[in-house]
Amino acid sequence: MTTRTGYKPGTFCWVDLATVDADGAKAFYGTLFGWEVVAIPIGDDDFYSMLKQDDRKVCALYKMRPEMLEHGVPPHWHRYVSVESADESAATIEKLGGTVVMKPFDVMEDGRMVVVQDPAGATFS
Repeated sequence: MTTRTGYKPGTFCWVDLATVDADGAKAFYGTLFGWEVVAIPIGDDDFYSMLKQDDRKVCALYKMRPEMLEHGVPPHWHRYVSVESADESAATIEKLGGTVVMKPFDVMEDGRMVVVQDPAGATFS
């Protein structure tokens, strides 16, 4: 398999797991795929965990926030699509009838993202 060094705009580029049991998910996927877990603190007793294989990031996971659960959001894998600009894409999505769920924001040193819904309600970032 080849190693990717970038993603053309319009292609899926990342995935993470929103779960109610982060420790259980780390054990399950770590054992299933041999992924190494690197927990990155993001708050009081809260972590965004990078999952690595052969010292390369393959995906991430985090414990779902109470507000997600209150809105009935189930555990899920969330997909990300590469774009030139999260800010410009957010504006275009709204013009096309989509919804910006979370305005564009910086993600550590990894880039910028926005959470959106298409007109039918499917979410992606």
